[in-house]
Amino acid sequence: MKAAFAKVIMLALTALAGAWIVQGCGSKSNPMTSNNNPPPSSSHFHSISIQGFAFSPASLTIAVGDTVKWTNHDSAAHTATSDTGSELASSQLASGQTYQHVFTAAGSFAYHCAVHASMHGSVKAQ
Repeated sequence: MKAAFAKVIMLALTALAGAWIVQGCGSKSNPMTSNNNPPPSSSHFHSISIQGFAFSPASLTIAVGDTVKWTNHDSAAHTATSDTGSELASSQLASGQTYQHVFTAAGSFAYHCAVHASMHGSVKAQ
């Protein structure tokens, strides 16, 4: 009787563990902070640092379909805002926050910080 009971318990635990593993494999959570854009789906990922009231690098050339992520390392809030159009339109990023954008079309995209007019940058997607 004890052996049969132990076998039933072992089968139940095995089934429970299997269901737990399958559920974990299907998770679609994204640990990155993002504004306005889906998680990166491009083949390449580029980073621009916002530090010392400047974008670094100030100029970046990428391939169409690549993702660019801006990270604010300053204590002041900053944005990445298109000079023309609406290609880039981050909210105000506090220290440590990020904004990312997938460039789906070729072109030159000049941008600035809407809070600090002296901050400028550009991304060229080709």
